[in-house]
Amino acid sequence: MENYYNLVAGIDEAGRGPLFGPVVACAVIFNKDFDISDITDSKKISKNKREKIYQKIISQDIDYGIGIVSNETIDTINILNATKKAMLLSINNLKNTPQKLLIDGNQLLDTKIEQEAIVKGDQKIAEISAASIIAKVSRDKIVDSYDKVFPMYNLSKHKGYGTKHHVDILNQYGPTSIHRKTFRPVLEINENSMADYESCYKVQYAMRLIKNGYCIKYFDKAEDVAIIHQDKGFVVYSLFVKNQNYEVESSLINEIKEKDSILKRRLDVIYINTGMVKVIKSFKI
Repeated sequence: MENYYNLVAGIDEAGRGPLFGPVVACAVIFNKDFDISDITDSKKISKNKREKIYQKIISQDIDYGIGIVSNETIDTINILNATKKAMLLSINNLKNTPQKLLIDGNQLLDTKIEQEAIVKGDQKIAEISAASIIAKVSRDKIVDSYDKVFPMYNLSKHKGYGTKHHVDILNQYGPTSIHRKTFRPVLEINENSMADYESCYKVQYAMRLIKNGYCIKYFDKAEDVAIIHQDKGFVVYSLFVKNQNYEVESSLINEIKEKDSILKRRLDVIYINTGMVKVIKSFKI
């Protein structure tokens, strides 16, 4: 990372309060010509407008870094320390080293970089507002991917927050392994009824994709093509089979070509042995 004079990074997070999923932080450095007229605190705008502003922000010549800390780490080191860790990760993921940090809230970070904590900074500082929007949209995408894998929880509706609807579902199904076990009321629910569901190799594979940063577009564990996700511009179809079958693979490739006009497509054939992923072969279509 190179050092540049007078580079200021705005930092904010999303996901401190939910019962489910990671906390996500973002650090943003603007260039001199950045248009900030539409930027405001992510909590004060609608989902559709937030996503439009997000696309506008990331399409500009800006430097931004994302930091993600899992629910397991949150349960281990507590949400405050996990949030600080996510913020430090976001700074480390910037292309350039900022000279000063403007951090939303009242907490400082364990770093030698000059910093200032600003209460309600997401309403006052454009860089922090932009970081707030990127962090929020980035976390929502993660939760929406989990929603495909755990449709019974309606995660896309409440984003993992402790709404009455979410708590009612928790009482019905119990928590998943992605819920925060140290947060009430998850802490008070001892049932582990989702263990069998999560033991399915297709579910485990989908969860691994999400944790590795991929966006799940489709999931159905009852289907052979159980997962569709995005990977570096490719739409990826995941076929799960026990034995290699070139006829099935060739037929599926032709079927995808016929129904999907997207130019960048890939078929991942995942061979399963005793319920575990044995090997993966990829075919660009």
